[in-house]
Amino acid sequence: SSDLYNVKNVLNSTSIWFVPMVNPDGVTLNQFGHTTAKRPAEVLKINGYSKDFTAWKANIRGVDLNRQYPAGWDAIRNNPGKPSPQNYKGPRPLSEPEAKAIFDFTLDRNFKIALAYHSSGEILYWSYKTKGDLRDKTRKLALMISAKTGYSLVKETPNPSGGGYTDWFLESMKRPGFTPEISPYVGQRPVPVSSFPSIWRKNHSIGLMMASEALKL
Repeated sequence: SSDLYNVKNVLNSTSIWFVPMVNPDGVTLNQFGHTTAKRPAEVLKINGYSKDFTAWKANIRGVDLNRQYPAGWDAIRNNPGKPSPQNYKGPRPLSEPEAKAIFDFTLDRNFKIALAYHSSGEILYWSYKTKGDLRDKTRKLALMISAKTGYSLVKETPNPSGGGYTDWFLESMKRPGFTPEISPYVGQRPVPVSSFPSIWRKNHSIGLMMASEALKL
């Protein structure tokens, strides 16, 4: 089976770092509402005075953290130009402390591969203007992830929107980076907990798989 990894051997040779939640304020807002914010009136205003925050995917300041990284930031599409529940890229790259923290964390370590888990779509982003040897390596790993998860590879386009963590990782670190959307598509809302068993079944060995592959890079 493709799931048989010698965990001890893999972990004796590699390190796997997990960052369990890169948008804690946004998650808390999503779960418990605007009274969790330091400035609840501002958050309510950004949300058009609706107390329903299920579609909110920005941080507490209304900046979409996955449009914050310095990879094609100027060319990001569908930017509303002001704080918003989603898609506002912020006043400049890395303006938000959460994005800057992940950026610095990455630069402090010699990561061979990065995965940024997103919630909804069962697809795999794997290429950001990637060419040549890096593209070949990344595509090979993407096909391995796809074979295990069933997620389809997102089609390459000449002008991808950019601003995402793995866009930056691919472009700046010149190493494979992947953004899997892990659940069946549910639209602008949190993924139901009932989806967890199937998500886990598809993804539980991906960390070990990528760590094993990182040893070869």
